[in-house]
Amino acid sequence: MKNNKEILKLPKRKWNLFIVCLLLSFISWFFIQLSEVYTGVITFGIRYKNIPKNLILREAKHQKIQATVKASGYYLFISKLRQKRIDVDLAQISNRKKGIYVLRESQFSPKITSQIDSDVEILGVDVHELIFEMEDIIEKKVVVIPQIDLIPASNHMMVGAMRWFPDSVVVYGASKDLANIEHLKTRISQQENLKTKFQEDVYLNLEDYAELQLNFSHEKIKIEAEFQEFTEKEFDLEIKVHHLPESVSIKTFPSKVHLVCQIPVNKVQSIQASDFEVSANFDQIQNNILKVSVSRKPFYVKNVEVDPQQVTFLLKKM
Repeated sequence: MKNNKEILKLPKRKWNLFIVCLLLSFISWFFIQLSEVYTGVITFGIRYKNIPKNLILREAKHQKIQATVKASGYYLFISKLRQKRIDVDLAQISNRKKGIYVLRESQFSPKITSQIDSDVEILGVDVHELIFEMEDIIEKKVVVIPQIDLIPASNHMMVGAMRWFPDSVVVYGASKDLANIEHLKTRISQQENLKTKFQEDVYLNLEDYAELQLNFSHEKIKIEAEFQEFTEKEFDLEIKVHHLPESVSIKTFPSKVHLVCQIPVNKVQSIQASDFEVSANFDQIQNNILKVSVSRKPFYVKNVEVDPQQVTFLLKKM
């Protein structure tokens, strides 16, 4: 009892020295133990690469492989702290049955061997074949629908129609993923105050398909449109009546209609009344009324209106 009390009464400096010696003894013992050879398990994470281009990987049954090895304690200790990873090449997979593919141990075991030291003996692995669920990739061509609002500047109009290239996209994926895709839309956008030629790349809106394993021949399209300054032009035109019987002549009331249209400013000097034709079809008389319509106009003319749109008439036998 006296000796125990004397130990407890040791100075603080001696206590610190005692603890340091004890710690050094433990470390020495620990490293001696690590130098011994043991049988243990090393876990290898798997990263798959080179999936065949005609297949989609739906599920890999194995995400890790455990190898039983004979190695030094130090090697096993370090392997526990830092998991090893192997790259498994799927280019050589074989088809077991519809949708099921396999990779044999002889095809992936060299990857394990390359990841360990030469003095480590592999006793066995827990996986003898890797199994995958895969689907064939098919393709489907779908139309593209632009969602872009092109707003002309004041007194300007679009000449012709908006164009986009390509107008369709090929989508690659599994049949069930493609089943409900009938078209693709662009991202919504708006351009204002347009006066001349417009050209812009617009991305497709693919966010709804982000979770599907799909590929697209294009992820953006080019939008083109032409804008010009327009002005208003007016003409008074005689009405031409079609399908009139040969034995009669006709006089309409009024004999002329007033035509108002919008044309590009650079066409003002060249356009003439003879470039237009307003007509009525005698075969389509309703209640002694003829409907008047524009039957010919230059392609660049916009917003054509005639007044009146209906006329009365008198027939005279010849």
